[in-house]
Amino acid sequence: MDDALGTLLVEEWGLRDAVATPLDGGMNSLTWTIRAPGASYVATWVPREETDLFAAGATAARLAARAGVLTGAPVPRREGSDLSPLGEGVVALLEHVPGAELAGETDEDAALMGEVLARVHRETRGQAARGALV
Repeated sequence: MDDALGTLLVEEWGLRDAVATPLDGGMNSLTWTIRAPGASYVATWVPREETDLFAAGATAARLAARAGVLTGAPVPRREGSDLSPLGEGVVALLEHVPGAELAGETDEDAALMGEVLARVHRETRGQAARGALV
């Protein structure tokens, strides 16, 4: 999968000399940190049956990003769409959001997560992401 991802990054996103490093975690997905000259991203792969929900999440992330919320929005492929087939699933290249990962295990983490979620809802009110959970 790693070799196929490297080829895809060049063909679909024009990322030459990118280095993909697998990440732990991911809910029903595989993830990699992508380091390219002058930029960093996260690539996420999901099985084909998760495509519709994944696409809806990518659209929701883009809507929130347009409103100024750091979301890890998808980076469009050269031809414009967010997702590319890879093996038995699809992959998206996402903007890397710097900072410390929140685990939600402290009151401070939980409060910050709630504040960001509330902001996303406020900023994207009236906008729709086809197939998103509403």
